[in-house]
Amino acid sequence: MAVSRLADSLPILHRPTLNFEFLHRELSASILCFGLLASDQPDFHEIGCSLLHRLREDIILFTHNNTITMEQVWVLQAMLILEFGGMFYANRKAMELSDIFHGTMVTLARRLGIFEPSYEPARPSSSLSHDTRWLEWIHKESLKRLAYFIFVLDVKHALLFGHDRSIFSFSVFAIKLDLPCDNREWGAVGAHEWNAVIPSLVSGRLKCHEIHNTLLFSQEPDVDLPYLDALGAYIVFAGLSSITMDFLQRHHEPFFDRDKAIRRLCHALSAIHERLSSTPESKVKDHAQMIYYVSLISLYTPLDDLERAANSGYSLTGLTPKQQTRSAIVRLLTRNKVEVKSARHATCLLRIYIPEDLRISSPYESSGLYLATLTLWAYLTGKGYDHESPMLPSNNTDIEALNAMEISLEDSDMAACGKHWRTLVQHVADRLGKKYNENAREYSQVLHSLIDITI
Repeated sequence: MAVSRLADSLPILHRPTLNFEFLHRELSASILCFGLLASDQPDFHEIGCSLLHRLREDIILFTHNNTITMEQVWVLQAMLILEFGGMFYANRKAMELSDIFHGTMVTLARRLGIFEPSYEPARPSSSLSHDTRWLEWIHKESLKRLAYFIFVLDVKHALLFGHDRSIFSFSVFAIKLDLPCDNREWGAVGAHEWNAVIPSLVSGRLKCHEIHNTLLFSQEPDVDLPYLDALGAYIVFAGLSSITMDFLQRHHEPFFDRDKAIRRLCHALSAIHERLSSTPESKVKDHAQMIYYVSLISLYTPLDDLERAANSGYSLTGLTPKQQTRSAIVRLLTRNKVEVKSARHATCLLRIYIPEDLRISSPYESSGLYLATLTLWAYLTGKGYDHESPMLPSNNTDIEALNAMEISLEDSDMAACGKHWRTLVQHVADRLGKKYNENAREYSQVLHSLIDITI
């Protein structure tokens, strides 16, 4: 179960050859820890939090006492798994420490050069045996996936939690690796099956920096784009989200055309989303759609303003001072006013997680539900909706309220939107309050307070 859940979120380990008897102890324990943290059993989650703390201490000590070489790439794999689990499934302390842990991991990755194209997994020489070629390819493909997901997690730190980026100076245009291989190659269970897979889809793909150049600078990016599966689209979305955050930080520069940049980014995001829509349903596709909609919302509405206006700030620096709250609300009512297109993006973001999948929760579910609900609140506030209205939420289910909200948005019926928002926020807040990770429970407290907030 732990390996399966990990493969849905961080497909960096090659499952057909994964053998715990030959894994380093700390890497095996990291996989176990992730499974415990992602479990829906409270006792397992508590054990996972304790194990996470111990493993992080042991691995940091190991990196301080040893020079990490390519032979110890398992250290980076374990660090990535632990950081991911700490960010999205553990307690408040683990989430905050993940930012510090992340900086150490990025430094080690740079020293090993895994972001460099010298480790690009081209198919090995045909003079080698099938088994040797396959194992060499697995090693190189695993390194490439490790590099990409370190980058993706760096983007998530900034996008979802407002942390400073450890790879801020490392532009996505500098990542000159091919995108991850097709699932048929990655899932091949032996050398002969792998050798029989025709790599036409892989060899025809552009490198990461070429895809982003095509998206942002080509006259016809829709025509020039290569085939993308869900994982490829997910990584490209992370790159575009990185560019979005960089562009938004430049919007005060005198010669920077913010409107033109936003139009180009919206077009690029839409072009990738169109390709994503044709891929089979999967958890990775859900993750890709989540980062797509959050990126679109952030283009027009700073996410930290949403949190400050809600007087939350839980994922930033604690409870927001009242003066910052008032300033954020003013910005949301004026220059950063949430428009109806952002509200529509928010309903699409909610639809990824509503109705709830009782089988397995997504690591990004809490952030997605929270940011989408805050966006709708800010939209209603900007439209003058009276949050102190005595109108009570309906008895609709979450999916019924979401469907009704979409119709009300199209009809520009603010009274109905307010009613359905109250129903949605109640469902979302209750759902987040039942989760074991403290981030989700703190989000729940904020959303409960917004139901009767006075603006």
